[in-house]
Amino acid sequence: MDDKKERREALGKEIRRLLKLRNTKGKELAERLGVTPMWVSKILTGKAWPRRDTMSGICVALCHTDEEQNTLERLYSQREVSKNRPPLEALAENYPVRKSRAMDFLKQRTAELKLKRAVATYLQEREIDYQADFCRGGLSSDFLLNLGGKSIALECRPATLEQLDTKTEMLLAQELVNQGVAEETLIILPEGGELHQLNLDGIEFMALQYLGDRLSKFGV
Repeated sequence: MDDKKERREALGKEIRRLLKLRNTKGKELAERLGVTPMWVSKILTGKAWPRRDTMSGICVALCHTDEEQNTLERLYSQREVSKNRPPLEALAENYPVRKSRAMDFLKQRTAELKLKRAVATYLQEREIDYQADFCRGGLSSDFLLNLGGKSIALECRPATLEQLDTKTEMLLAQELVNQGVAEETLIILPEGGELHQLNLDGIEFMALQYLGDRLSKFGV
């Protein structure tokens, strides 16, 4: 048996011992860690090696003493844990915060991808010529449209107008125009909001469902 497999199995065995001691099931541990039960099962049977953040979560969920945590950490790293290791209380306090921040990031990222996908579908259905994820030098745009020789940049923002830093958005949009990337920049927000169209110093904010009305001015 290779050394890596022995380490995985030894770690899994200790986690199983703690699960039994805490009267906790693998499924419950998975829910607390925010991972799938299958992934936890692989860790418990020595078929997978947990990531550092997952391991920290396991310590928080199952270790009630520094000795228990020290044992898990030693099996994980195969060396004595540093005396400078954060105490168990610190891990317990920080892990939910880190997880919450990660989930907020994923939620925001998912909303952004959904909006970009909706915009791409809209453009494809109307056979509008566009380039997605345009980059040039230090400048970029979610979509760059070519409308009869006129270039229009579309920036997707999965938020309400109140949630946006409108001044920053206006500066970024204007820079695309100033640097010759686009002749106009439109900032697209999700459908269903109260905002229809709003022009702030030449920069237009609008919900996706009103993009057609705006593009119709270019003969689309």
